[in-house]
Amino acid sequence: MAKNDSNAMLASLGVLVPEILVPAEGVDIGSWAVIACDQYTSEPEYWDKVARVAEGKPSALHCVLPELYLGSEKAEGAIAAIQKTMGDYVASGILRPLPPGLVLVERSTPYHALRRGVMLALDMERYDYRPGTSSLIRPTEGTIVERLPPRIRIRRDAALELPHIMVLIDDRQDEALGRLFGLAAAGRPVYDGELMLGCGRVRGRFLEAGKAGPALAEALGALQKESGHPQLLFAMGDGNHSLAAAKAAWEEIRPGLSPGERERHPARHALVEIVNLYDPGVEFHPIHRVLTGADPRRFFAFLGQKPGFVLKKTSSFEETKSLCAAAWEDGDGQAFFTLGLLSAGETALLRIPRDGAALPTAAAQRLLEEFCSGGGGEGSTGGKTEGKIDYIHGGDSLFSLCAGGQALGVLLPGLPKSELFPLVLRDGTLPRKAFSIGEAPEKRFYLEARRIRDSAIPSFNLWQAEL
Repeated sequence: MAKNDSNAMLASLGVLVPEILVPAEGVDIGSWAVIACDQYTSEPEYWDKVARVAEGKPSALHCVLPELYLGSEKAEGAIAAIQKTMGDYVASGILRPLPPGLVLVERSTPYHALRRGVMLALDMERYDYRPGTSSLIRPTEGTIVERLPPRIRIRRDAALELPHIMVLIDDRQDEALGRLFGLAAAGRPVYDGELMLGCGRVRGRFLEAGKAGPALAEALGALQKESGHPQLLFAMGDGNHSLAAAKAAWEEIRPGLSPGERERHPARHALVEIVNLYDPGVEFHPIHRVLTGADPRRFFAFLGQKPGFVLKKTSSFEETKSLCAAAWEDGDGQAFFTLGLLSAGETALLRIPRDGAALPTAAAQRLLEEFCSGGGGEGSTGGKTEGKIDYIHGGDSLFSLCAGGQALGVLLPGLPKSELFPLVLRDGTLPRKAFSIGEAPEKRFYLEARRIRDSAIPSFNLWQAEL
C-alpha cells in the first residue's frame, strides 16, 4: 500500500502514526516508569514508596497526579509543577523524540510472561464518551464528568501527554499486532528495564512510519471488515477518564482553529497503547467494592430487609472467590447474581435477584448506593448519606482492607472478555468500574510521551542528529 493511501486509510480509522518521546539512554526505567494514577487509591503507603524510588531522579511521577491526591491541597500546587517539569525534561534531553513511527511494547508481569501492545495516536474526532455514542472509538464504562476538570486542567497547558490508556481491539487471529511485531522483531529496543516495586519488565521496539503505516492500515482495515461490527473498532480497556479529558480539552481548543489547523494540531490526537483483547496476557478481573465510614452491621441489617436476598457464610476467602466465579460462569446470573461479602475476617455469599441488571457489577453498585443514600431501613441514618464506596483492584487487597472490621468488602466475579464487544454494542457503556485488565501490578505504566502543543517541543528534524 502506497504511503499516501495508507495515511488516508489510517485517518479514516481514526489512527495517526505519531512522533513519540522516550526516556534518553541512561535514564533508569525502574525510577522513570510509574503505574497508572488510578491505582492504589486507598493505599497511600504505596505512593509513598513510589515517591521514595523517584526522589531526586527523572521520573514520570513528577509529570502525573495520582488520584489519591485529587481534591487535596497537594493537588492544587502539583499542576503547575507538573507542567514545568514536562518542559524541563524535554529541554534537558531526559526525553528524546523518535522519528514518526510506532513503539511496540512487550510487558511481563508477576502474573503473565508477556503482553504485547502498540503505541499509536487516536483521533478525538472519532471518539465520544457521551451516553448513546456510536463512534468508532468508544468507552466501555460510563464517564463521570465531575472527574474530568483536574485532568483537563493538567492537559490544557501541558507540553506533553504521558498516557496510561489501553485500548482494545477484537482480533481473535492476532492479525494486526502480530504483523507489526513480525516486522519489528529484529529492531533495537528504545527502552528496556525492570519496573519498580516488583511489577515486572517492559521493553519497547521502534518501527518506523514507512514500514508501520502500510502494515497497520492494511491490518486494521481488514479487521474492521471481518469483525462483524465495523462501527466499533476500538473499545476502552483502561484510562477511560484520561481519554475523555483529552477529548474535552480538544473541544476547548478546536473552535479557535482554522480547518487546516484542526487537521494538524497535535492535541487532536491522543497517545494510547492498543492491545488485542485475545492476547494471552490480557485477563479481565473484577473491580471490587469496599464500603467505609459505615457500620457493617447496619449493612447486614439492611440486607435482611430485602426480599429474595439469601446470605450464607463461607469457610474461607478462597472458597468465596471460587463460588462467585462459578455462579457467574454457570449461568446463575439468569435470575440471580452471587456476590461475596468480607468483613472482620469473615466471609459470606450473597445471592440477590437480578432485577434487570446486565452485570453483577451493576446490581452491587445499585445496592450499595441505595444503602449509602440513607435507604438502610430500620436503624439507618434516616435519609442522610451513610458510608463511602471505593473501588479496589485485587481480591487480596480487598480482604486486607476489610480484615479489621471497619470496612465491608463486596467481592465480584470477573467479566468473560469475549463478552465485552457484544455488550458494548448491545447496551452501550457498562456500569462504572465493571472490569479491570489484570491485577493492580499489571496496569500500564507511564513511560512514553507525546507533544500536544505546537510550540512546546522541537520536531524530530531538529533532533535527528542525536538519535
